[in-house]
Amino acid sequence: MVEYARQWAAARPYRPTTVRTVSSLIENHIARMSIGNRKLIALRPSEVQARATERSKLMSLLRLRNLLGILKQMYRDALLDRLVGISPVVPTANASCRVSVRSAVEGSDCTQDSEVTPNDPVAEYHSPSPGGSHRQVPTN
Repeated sequence: MVEYARQWAAARPYRPTTVRTVSSLIENHIARMSIGNRKLIALRPSEVQARATERSKLMSLLRLRNLLGILKQMYRDALLDRLVGISPVVPTANASCRVSVRSAVEGSDCTQDSEVTPNDPVAEYHSPSPGGSHRQVPTN
């Protein structure tokens, strides 16, 4: 996974300061974690949640949110490129829970916003808006 993360980050049109931040997160929090040596398709949502909970004890909430954001974007692109069939980080229409900074810090396994309808097959979930809630956008 770490090799894909590095390639993914190198292909992004980031400003130099963002490149340093993203590279730091990849090298310090993906490459050094057990998930860094795993294949993209082998990662499970429960493992992402466990690592987020573990990392919440070591890093600020902002850094943790940035790390989860990188993983979400990376897996979203891997889905588009058909490298994985499902993302362990980005909720899908059939997801029963999602990984979040809030659940990592509070220690719960899953959180679900009231707007999220897990059984809606035509919904696409987007990353949090500045207010923090997810919004649902029909894909038709």
